[in-house]
Amino acid sequence: MPLITGVEEGSPAARAGLRAGQTLLTVNGHPVRDVLDYRFYTYDAVLTLELSDEDGAHRAAALRKGAGADLGLSFETCLMDGQRACENQCLFCFVDQLPPGLRRSLYFKDDDARLSFLHAAGRAGAPRRW
Repeated sequence: MPLITGVEEGSPAARAGLRAGQTLLTVNGHPVRDVLDYRFYTYDAVLTLELSDEDGAHRAAALRKGAGADLGLSFETCLMDGQRACENQCLFCFVDQLPPGLRRSLYFKDDDARLSFLHAAGRAGAPRRW
């Protein structure tokens, strides 16, 4: 569950009384598992958020904002959950072809298409860095 680590001063979230340390559970009744859920479900202008306080108590917060406007929340990680590893056994996988003895992080098979979707090079208006 996404842990809120910061609330921008004057933001819709601040006006609704949200604070760091709370966990975002749902937006308009939809569970929020990761950043894609968060961005999709918080697009609307009228939102009801279900939150869990530090002591485990649940509360609801209603807020209004411009459609597509940011709520002003920061989270523990940019993806709002853990890394996702590839479970395919492709014969051509470059990770499987790495020699032994390299740093451990190189052997992690990243299957996190969310990163490509959110930060893809070459999208309209974004500079390409090859």
